[in-house]
Amino acid sequence: MRAMDMRKKSQSWFVPLLILFAVLWAMGKKDTPPAPVKPSTLSQPSTLASISPTPPSAPTSASEHFVSADSLNVRDQPGGKVISKLKRGEKVQVFETRSEWARISIDGQPGKWLSSKSLCSGSSCYVVSKPKPVTQPVQPARQ
Repeated sequence: MRAMDMRKKSQSWFVPLLILFAVLWAMGKKDTPPAPVKPSTLSQPSTLASISPTPPSAPTSASEHFVSADSLNVRDQPGGKVISKLKRGEKVQVFETRSEWARISIDGQPGKWLSSKSLCSGSSCYVVSKPKPVTQPVQPARQ
């Protein structure tokens, strides 16, 4: 019984390693450079429903941005109807930009757009620095 347990444990690495070698071999057989693969497609079975063509203007990975306005409208299309609002400091993943608009929706979901002018990237980029109050020195009263 103990030999069966050891065999199961020693073979648990074999299947993922076999898949990895098969993928690398298939990529090496192509004459064209491989297209970037999204991590979500690796964990899902490859079906026609899960494959969606991406427009050439859309980047393959999302970039992390923060809302730098007190209130930012989220719209159904660039310049379209307001569907929700975001507050200063909220984190968004930008998947596409068109002129001054940024798409924050994931492929397959209805588009959600917001003004890219009100986004910033970097830690604490959205924090408003308050000026220090200037205090006047107390002058002695004239007699």
